[in-house]
Amino acid sequence: MFTFNNGDLNIIGKHNFTKGHTIFAGISSCYTFSERITGKLFEFDKAVSLLIRAINNRTIERNYFKLYSELLDRIITEDEFDKELNEHESEYVISNDIIPTKEELELVLKLIPHIKDVTNSEDLSSLFSFKSNQLDKLLLQLENNNGDI
Repeated sequence: MFTFNNGDLNIIGKHNFTKGHTIFAGISSCYTFSERITGKLFEFDKAVSLLIRAINNRTIERNYFKLYSELLDRIITEDEFDKELNEHESEYVISNDIIPTKEELELVLKLIPHIKDVTNSEDLSSLFSFKSNQLDKLLLQLENNNGDI
């Protein structure tokens, strides 16, 4: 016997290990069940994850420019600037090490019209931490296939 409850979706069920069958019943107060079955919930979760990454990367960019402004305003020395960058690199430098999937790119292309100042593949790469050469390959496939990757 198992139960699942996430607030919007309640399911109870029983699995017969001998026959490999599962019977279940449930109630949903919204479209949660059908979205899980069709995969739309995955797209929502992935969109949230991508947007959080984008926000964090914009924060990293902002942190770098704040630090650089302190250097230009002579609040810190060049040695202090270099030391801070070396000791806390992840706070100031975006890591573009993620190989984008077809699904991620399709989702990102739906999101970017709503995000300020994303005008080229370099912007996409830094915003979502995508490896630029891999992103460019997927974008080229998209262009060559009339919008289908």
